[in-house]
Amino acid sequence: MDALPPELLREIFHLALPILPRDLKDVPLESDIMWTWFRSSEDPLPALRQLSSVCTLWRDIINNFPSAWSKVFIRPPNKPPLEEILAKSRNAPLDLIITCNKDYPQDEATEDVKEQMKSLAKFLQPFRSRIRVLDQCCRHTPNCFLPHFLADGDPLISFPSLKSLMIGSILMAIPHEILNRQQYVDAPNLERLYLASCPQFEDILTPRSMSKIQHFLASPHTGYHPLVSNKALRLGSCSLLKLEYLGGEQSNFMGIEPGSVLRFPNMTEMHLTYIRMDVSNWDFLDRIDSPKLRVLVLEKTLEYDPPTDEIIPFLLGDMTPRLFSTVTSLSMKHFTIDRAGLKTIMKACPQLEYLILPYCQFTSFSDDDSVANDRLFGVNMIHVSVDYCDISANTLRALLVNILQHRARHTGNVPCKLALYLTLYLADRRLWGMTFGMTSWGMPEVLESSEFQDVLFTRHVMLTNVLF
Repeated sequence: MDALPPELLREIFHLALPILPRDLKDVPLESDIMWTWFRSSEDPLPALRQLSSVCTLWRDIINNFPSAWSKVFIRPPNKPPLEEILAKSRNAPLDLIITCNKDYPQDEATEDVKEQMKSLAKFLQPFRSRIRVLDQCCRHTPNCFLPHFLADGDPLISFPSLKSLMIGSILMAIPHEILNRQQYVDAPNLERLYLASCPQFEDILTPRSMSKIQHFLASPHTGYHPLVSNKALRLGSCSLLKLEYLGGEQSNFMGIEPGSVLRFPNMTEMHLTYIRMDVSNWDFLDRIDSPKLRVLVLEKTLEYDPPTDEIIPFLLGDMTPRLFSTVTSLSMKHFTIDRAGLKTIMKACPQLEYLILPYCQFTSFSDDDSVANDRLFGVNMIHVSVDYCDISANTLRALLVNILQHRARHTGNVPCKLALYLTLYLADRRLWGMTFGMTSWGMPEVLESSEFQDVLFTRHVMLTNVLF
């Protein structure tokens, strides 16, 4: 290693250290990956100490490597050496990661922690212009950092380098002194905004702070109010590429006014998760104009909840090809699906290639000739997935027969052969070895039939206990 040039050693250290890439564009716009990258529990300081202790050359490289010191990791009651970190980072952009009270989400901060966070916030105020990532997850009531970090009396607080803002808090823990003022935080280069349980937090941002947002994620803070203001969505609508809503019990969680249209001219992905099932809540689908939308994910409940009783046509009856003709990937989780619902999906999304239906219930399917010739799948379909679904042998056979028919009709037009991807969910141990764990007899015969081996991909079997 000592024979390597310092420039190469510096690159190796950058890859090995738990710090963010130099360019945030290298981090995908995937929320689960984002939490892993940004909210890493690993403090780079111990690794920096170890590398510096190897030899004089390595110590010199580390001490003269500003981006290696760019991540400021704070988790009280630990007290990071901020003076040393900020001095060695020089003028490099700072990634400020603050996580407190992770294990006790509703505890009030102790007096020592309150004083520590207040002191840290005041110390970091002069460095706000260098902050590239601000990720603050505080589960104290009230928030123990933001009031001191943002409340300095200035009419406008500027974050010129801020690219990503992630604020996580428990229910209504953001103090009123932060929210009472509006449009006083200016971040003109902000591209990623993630708000968890932060009511109307985006209202403190200036209009130009919303003008470059590419990825906007919001999760609920109350059961009855919109997650974010409609005004904020409109301000960021032109630049937005991906919108994620983790809903609650809101009946109109996007706050779209009746008769209005919310336009996202460049959005390619929309994820709507854990949302209340009523007509008024689903009417918004016809009031979102996204001519470039490719990926649509609709999830009724969390993965450990049972599927809903609502039938797909009831929810998608107003979906029109005009609004969803560009969608190529549709995922619908925790719904009840019948044959009419499947046809509704294909009518609303004629360009659909990928249909993912995990944790769903299937009903009103049979394997007779009329269903087999019903052409359930569009001409562009190349992937159907029914992972962890409540599906009977007759329904499975009907889907497989229709896929065979589809492939026979469109062999020359489909770039990849359409197949059914299946993960079996066994509802009860007592069914193991008898009905193969599904809801009716005959499942083993369908799975073992040579007729379907070329179109059926069984990933794995998950066995669970269910009390009746």
